[in-house]
Amino acid sequence: MDDERKMDYGQIEAMISALKTTASKLRELEQNIGAIAGKVQTDQILVGAAGDSLVDGLKNTLNPAIDRLAAKLEERAGFLVQEEQHWKDSIASEGAQYS
Repeated sequence: MDDERKMDYGQIEAMISALKTTASKLRELEQNIGAIAGKVQTDQILVGAAGDSLVDGLKNTLNPAIDRLAAKLEERAGFLVQEEQHWKDSIASEGAQYS
């Protein structure tokens, strides 16, 4: 059976870049949401139970969810970096065997 292996390194690099960029944008979003929550609290834009509920939802529900998503994207980017290096090492090793 023919063991043909192919990897489009340009496509892998593009995926890694897209994952890292998206994770970075999510981290920015997380900071902005934190700033909005802080502004709602300090400027008393929305007071009482409604304000407390909004701030709680932003800080304790939305931001942690964004953080988990960003972390997962960073993890996937790291996995692709490792896989790409594994393929390169494997190809280099096979080439050395036939030299």
